[in-house]
Amino acid sequence: PLIVEVKPGDGKILTNIEKLLFWIDTQQSIQVAKEVAEDVTELDVDKYDLIYTVKSEATLVGGPSAGASLTVATIAALQKKEIKDDIMMTGTINSDGTIGEVGGILEKAKVAKELGAEVFLVPKGQGTQTYLRPEESCVKRGSFIFCTTKYKEMTVNIGKDVGISIIEIENINDALKYFIF
Repeated sequence: PLIVEVKPGDGKILTNIEKLLFWIDTQQSIQVAKEVAEDVTELDVDKYDLIYTVKSEATLVGGPSAGASLTVATIAALQKKEIKDDIMMTGTINSDGTIGEVGGILEKAKVAKELGAEVFLVPKGQGTQTYLRPEESCVKRGSFIFCTTKYKEMTVNIGKDVGISIIEIENINDALKYFIF
């Protein structure tokens, strides 16, 4: 879980990560989350210290995929609002509040379902996954067999495949509509 605490302060961003190692891109996502949260809430965030606590069995937290989640958690903490716990999301956060693409949506959706989420928010255009399926055809000519492989483009609806409701979102305000009570 991710917890964001807001305390009176002077704009510090603090991380309570216990035994975790944070990669630089995760640290950058936290910085952008703070900036976007300030824009959305219209609060002077420099009057507060933000403390991010990540509790995980992992020893390494890396990648920008949690940027949108960090932003939602920051906004909720600043506004003293609750977050629904049956919704999860993935996506980078851009400084203009838009949600950027990430990889591994299918795998992340499976984990979200395993953790009890009923809804999984993903960046716009990433609710389906396209892949190439090989199709082999063989022809026998005399004592030889000639085979050719053609690749057919297949599109999978991730939500149907995993059994979770997938909702595509464009920006942080779209996400807030689902998360905040």
